Amino acid sequence: MYRGVNIDKSYYLTQLKKEKIEESIIEELVALSGVDRRKGMGIYYTSKKALTVELSKYEELDNIDYKDLVNDMIESERELFMVGVKK
Repeated sequence: MYRGVNIDKSYYLTQLKKEKIEESIIEELVALSGVDRRKGMGIYYTSKKALTVELSKYEELDNIDYKDLVNDMIESERELFMVGVKK
């Protein structure tokens, strides 16, 4: 309890871990795809993989390799990278 408020430390630790993984994912997306950071964020947050990370529990986050996740995203969700590309 902190100043009369019951704080669930595990919730905050999980959120911090998710944020760190998401930052790494976005940076990897930017590096591999050549898009700017803003577009990289858009790609990530509209992907199915973002939901995978969001629904993960603290213990499961240790098993997420952000580089593998990005490579899988590039292979399985190509349509996310086609937005704004003229044919």
